[in-house]
Amino acid sequence: MRGRFELGPTHGLAFLIQPAWQACYAIHMASYFFQTLKPAAFVFLGWQFWYSLANQIRTIKFATNRMPLEFRRHQYASLDTVVAQTGPAPSIPVILCHGYGAGGSDLVSLAEPLTDWLEEASEQFQFVFPAAPLSPPELAMYGGRAWWEINMAKLLAASQSGSFEELHDVEPPGIEQATNLLAACVRAVLQQLGTTGPYVLGGFSQGAMVTMNAALRSDLPEADLLVQFSGTVVCRPQWLAALTAGRLLKTSVLQSHGRQDAILPFSSAEVLCRLLEDANVDHQFMAFDGPHTIPMDALMQLAVKLKQLAVPEN
Repeated sequence: MRGRFELGPTHGLAFLIQPAWQACYAIHMASYFFQTLKPAAFVFLGWQFWYSLANQIRTIKFATNRMPLEFRRHQYASLDTVVAQTGPAPSIPVILCHGYGAGGSDLVSLAEPLTDWLEEASEQFQFVFPAAPLSPPELAMYGGRAWWEINMAKLLAASQSGSFEELHDVEPPGIEQATNLLAACVRAVLQQLGTTGPYVLGGFSQGAMVTMNAALRSDLPEADLLVQFSGTVVCRPQWLAALTAGRLLKTSVLQSHGRQDAILPFSSAEVLCRLLEDANVDHQFMAFDGPHTIPMDALMQLAVKLKQLAVPEN
């Protein structure tokens, strides 16, 4: 959903001061839910973020065996992005999309731990973090963005009433336009790098949904790795048709989801898992005890899979 990370002179310290960063994240999330979903929803959901805070602090790891990260802003097609890299000539793009309500740079701080764990291989990767195209009025005051608009009250009601299954077959208004904009962005990234080699596409929450939709329904070349952090199924008939036609057979999928996710229920992640397994897609599902978040174990597994894509050093 929503986090906070601003580019500036202290961006290199974001992961090293993890406890303070996570505390700010939790307070920011609490503010968002209080303003957007009323106090009752705030009380119900607030515990999730403090649980996440404690769990993330408990699993902090430090590493410094790599070149410093460099950050810059760049527009690919019509989308503003933040680009992070350690080497002068990266060849493997990793494109990660934020969730609904988050700022455009919400996932930028993930580049720090990923490049730490990649060590020398990090020089082969360019991390690209696109900002979603929409800034709905209810999110604008927080700097929040969206790939398409969502009625959060309706979404939470469906999640808590057990009727979320009905939403899987729906094509959300605006998802086609968001998919086209993202696909144009990805093509521009690939063209600029001049790469015909591997690339990675994925995201968190709504960012996971739009990347899955792009992977299945656009004319993009198949990604070598598709990352689905706390996503769900939408457009099920269309996704099923694409999977049946053999889409993603060249793609490895990394999926993670919390069993206590009160926003996108765990059962919906299981639906996505079954769709991929039934289509014989190379797929890893990491279930974890926690809320709507990205656990450290899933992030570390992403680093492992990225390292497998890297060209061995001579």
